Amino acid sequence: MQQRSEQNPRQRALKGFTLSEVLITLVIIGVISAIAIPNVLVNSRKNEASARLKKFYSEMNKAVLMAKARGNDWEFWADSPNNDIESYAKLYLLPYLNYTKTEKINDSLYIYLTDGSYLYIHSGDCMDLKYDLNGLKKPNVAGRDIFTFLYCPYSMSQYLATGQVIPVLNKEMPRSTAIELCKTTNQLYCSGVLYYDGWEFKDDYPHRI
Repeated sequence: MQQRSEQNPRQRALKGFTLSEVLITLVIIGVISAIAIPNVLVNSRKNEASARLKKFYSEMNKAVLMAKARGNDWEFWADSPNNDIESYAKLYLLPYLNYTKTEKINDSLYIYLTDGSYLYIHSGDCMDLKYDLNGLKKPNVAGRDIFTFLYCPYSMSQYLATGQVIPVLNKEMPRSTAIELCKTTNQLYCSGVLYYDGWEFKDDYPHRI
């Protein structure tokens, strides 16, 4: 009777994967990567955008406080005419910001910040500040990388506060209304949505970041 040869432990340990097992493993890894990597990249962009918005909001209001502390009367800030926007910025903002250069384009003054972002300001009913968090990089679209803030030094009851830089958000407006406006008709209110959410991009934020 023929005896079957027993495979010793060393031979069993050296036994490798078959080609089909390797291919199946690679396919599984590819599928997981295709699902996970885009989500990781989106979350990374959202986190970076959130950090930049928080920094901008904080630094702009620090600039306002420092200007006030030096005796510059904030009651007339937003009344600076468009053709004098550079003088306005030199007196009230530029001494307190870290920037590389400024540029006058039409009625707006562009201020390029040292972190690669920029803002541009112009005078309307309030002083409007539009912040592009990734600078000259695309998409340059309101609600995605451009966000509007206001400086309304005189009494305007429809806004959250006066005498400081604020998001675009009417005083009694609920988040649901702000997000609907951000989504459909007026991306100016996207800064108001983010203000409600602590400058974080929640899952229902209506624009791709």
